[in-house]
Amino acid sequence: MPASEVRTPAARDDHLAAEIRRIHADSGETYGARRIHRQVRREGVAAALRYVPHGSRRPRRCT
Repeated sequence: MPASEVRTPAARDDHLAAEIRRIHADSGETYGARRIHRQVRREGVAAALRYVPHGSRRPRRCT
């Protein structure tokens, strides 16, 4: 499901976290934040780089 269809911020964060974990695992845990961000965008999930944590930590909002 595209992130734009997920309504609540917590649900969007959970969806993004799942995508990040999947991409990180698929890469053999070698992708960093920038490569994960690029892959997330290629797959159609709208996310700013600041929401993509380094490694596979849970995303958080940065202000």
